[in-house]
Amino acid sequence: MDNIRHDVLISPVFINDTSKLVYRLMSHHAGIEKKGLESLSGEWPMEVDNYKQIYKELMLEAINKAKLSKQISIVYLAQTAVFKILLDGIRAQYDTMIGQLKKTVRQTDLCVYDYNSPPEESYHSNVNLRKIHLDRAIIEQKVGKDMCGFWADIEQNEIQPMLEAIFGCSTQLFENLLINPILHTQQYDNSFIMLNEYDLCLGRRTNDPDKYEALIFLVRQIINAIGLYDPSFSDINIEQRSNPSLSHDKEDTLKKRRTYNEKIEGIIQDPENMELLFNWLQTKADYRNLKKQNASKSELIRLKNLMKNQKKLLNYLYKQFKRKGLIELISASYEMQPEHLKYCPPLNPQQIAQYLVSSKTRKAIKKRLKRINQNYQQVLSLRPLNKKIKLLKNTTDFKHKIFLIRFLKAFARYHRDINNFRIIQDCMEQVNIATEDKIINLSRVNNTLYQFLLPHERPPEKAAIINHVVVKADVRGSTDITYQMNKLGLNPASYFSLNFFDPISEILSEYDATKNFIEGDAVILSIFEYENAPAGWFCASKACSIALNILMIIRRYNEKSQKFQLPILELGIGISYSDKVPAFLFDQANRIMISSAINQADRLSRCSKAGIRLFVNQNSLFNLYVFQAYDAENMTDGNDDLYLRYNVNGIELNAEGFKKLSNEIDLKLLKGTLTDINELKSNFYTGKFPTKSGYYQRLLIRESQIPIIDTATFKVKDISSHKYYEVCSNPKLYQWADKF
Repeated sequence: MDNIRHDVLISPVFINDTSKLVYRLMSHHAGIEKKGLESLSGEWPMEVDNYKQIYKELMLEAINKAKLSKQISIVYLAQTAVFKILLDGIRAQYDTMIGQLKKTVRQTDLCVYDYNSPPEESYHSNVNLRKIHLDRAIIEQKVGKDMCGFWADIEQNEIQPMLEAIFGCSTQLFENLLINPILHTQQYDNSFIMLNEYDLCLGRRTNDPDKYEALIFLVRQIINAIGLYDPSFSDINIEQRSNPSLSHDKEDTLKKRRTYNEKIEGIIQDPENMELLFNWLQTKADYRNLKKQNASKSELIRLKNLMKNQKKLLNYLYKQFKRKGLIELISASYEMQPEHLKYCPPLNPQQIAQYLVSSKTRKAIKKRLKRINQNYQQVLSLRPLNKKIKLLKNTTDFKHKIFLIRFLKAFARYHRDINNFRIIQDCMEQVNIATEDKIINLSRVNNTLYQFLLPHERPPEKAAIINHVVVKADVRGSTDITYQMNKLGLNPASYFSLNFFDPISEILSEYDATKNFIEGDAVILSIFEYENAPAGWFCASKACSIALNILMIIRRYNEKSQKFQLPILELGIGISYSDKVPAFLFDQANRIMISSAINQADRLSRCSKAGIRLFVNQNSLFNLYVFQAYDAENMTDGNDDLYLRYNVNGIELNAEGFKKLSNEIDLKLLKGTLTDINELKSNFYTGKFPTKSGYYQRLLIRESQIPIIDTATFKVKDISSHKYYEVCSNPKLYQWADKF
């Protein structure tokens, strides 16, 4: 409803169960749950199975909606919404857990102070709280991984096969996100998560050569230099490709370059591509196996050529990484394992890798370990790390290259997951999880709410509005009537109520009309047509009919008013049809419609003072006249502001409404010679409309061209090509029409 995000209503049961499971898992991974999940015997597996079933029903609902509308994007929207609920839920439950722990720590501290409880209990509580603070990223990541694991089981066995069957494709992005460790933590550069989940140890300082941003820039340069997708690179060596000024690529358009860059990005994000490009050792092993199996000569030649190219590319890659000082850092990140676990924490893996390759960093880390040893019972010895330094110095180029291939595969997966994380972040920002009744109702009534609910949660289906018509009845001279009645000591409020508003209210149900707005001297009605309800597709006919009945009611009450010497009412009625769906807003429980048809109906119901002066005492069969005040060159279609109107007890129907009416009922053209006061001929159309009560009401429509007049004299200068339509109410006209 904010015109920025998509409103999504997700099953409250799913949200509640997600929250419960997240808290249980978080307590478990934070180590504050005294009993493990496995100790719950059949209770925990049953909870998980029930949750999986709820998730399955939710996703099936999304698929059914997507199938109905033939838009797979609805499934993507549901997937984005459940991710947002999960991630928001993880962070919210972490904050709840921390709040409860802090409360427990305060109570423990008070017990130590007031009741001389053992201080060790308070110490352990504080240490545990600090550890949970430090391990936040790891805890959140583990919880998210477990939750996505529940979803992945259903996705793999139930949802993705159905998507492929219906739409011919599955959501590869969603599958990758379910196993994306970065998704569940706000710290995707966390050293522990990076090493445990990706087998990577990247720098975080601005000048670190192995920082992610620097590495991805270098890898893109190298893949670009290889030029896999650019035929113009075939005769240019690798060194030239890495230098754009030497690449002879000046004729490429920006579009081609963008497409090429996207292909490069696609290569980098697939770990298998790193294997295919650089891992000649794997190709060598494949070659030997196939040779033993007596494979075809052509296949063996292909593998031999591939191996040759892989060696060449790996040597080039190794050269570029070594030039940046990255080879030793990469090898150190693998050589330090698993000894790094003895030091991490309190140190982080990046510090261990730096210790192995940098003498400057070594001194700082030694000092830090001395300070740390004072707070730890176990002394952290540097002897294992010093052995690793010697081992690293003796590492051969061959082993460095093996580490480099291992690194590239891990880095490709990490880069892919970061990109996917950013994509889903952007998507989640465009989704609003609707939880407030006000937003839900407002979005639902305006057909902007996407609902993914369980069967028992779904509200009764309401047919969607497909178009509408607005009727405005405006009282002429209401100010004078109010003044006269006040002067005579009479009550104008009750007069308008009894003679205008109340009688109209009594006939609304007959025409499926609703009151949209009431002013002191006007009422605005609306009639809707609904999807899949052709029996009620008569909104223009209903509007014309209710307008005629309003005039009949007013005439009847005027006779009574004249009898008791009360003022009589004169109206101007405008009918505006729109084939658009109206918008709605709420003022507390009151629904308010927003539509351009309201403004047009208001203009059609107006009557200019000049028009009243001109037609006073005129004996005309018609109650509506429209004039154009300017020439046709200054006039635009639908611009009613430049028209002058005489509308006293008249009903004007807009052109779209006339077209709609002619589609609803059979309108017959009546050939006659009736003219208006300007001696202009009009076309008359008549037809019958089936009312709700079972009888047929005749409608008579006058179609007339709009004369162009001199506004000073009201003399007709020309005839416009524009037309106006009057719903005739004069009984004499209906008598005339009956002759046909």
